[in-house]
Amino acid sequence: MRKLVNSKNYKFEDLKKLFNELSDKAKAGINGVVKAFQKEELSLEKYLPACANQHQLFYRSPDTVEKNIRELVKRFENEGLTTKDYINACIKQPSLFYRSPDAIEKNIKELVKKFENEGLNTKNYINVLLRQPSLFTCSPDNIEKNVRELVKKFENEGLT
Repeated sequence: MRKLVNSKNYKFEDLKKLFNELSDKAKAGINGVVKAFQKEELSLEKYLPACANQHQLFYRSPDTVEKNIRELVKRFENEGLTTKDYINACIKQPSLFYRSPDAIEKNIKELVKKFENEGLNTKNYINVLLRQPSLFTCSPDNIEKNVRELVKKFENEGLT
């Protein structure tokens, strides 16, 4: 079972077998998250691979997962973030299912502040995050450092 859970190349049938071996509490938690976001088209077929990549999801409270996601979306809904878009980002970056909305909000606001003189705003950055969900979890300092180093490296070619 450990090999299956650590593999990136699983089939849904294998994950379904794994699911059936879980405790009733773990199954209820997984089904609870899927049910909470059914309207946003989250399914067992989409959520089980996320759980296999982030073992913590097997035992997370569905109420906590739902609360964190809905709270984060509410904070950025004026910038265009929707629950469906964020769920799709979570599927690509499963740790987002259990990340604190406070930590994510802090990362977003800090990075936007670092690049506001270059014209970055929260709405534009949210769009970037949805295309590259791993950035939700990156340190704003590291992102800034990497961007500024890249620009410096290619400034002779006109990158600014």
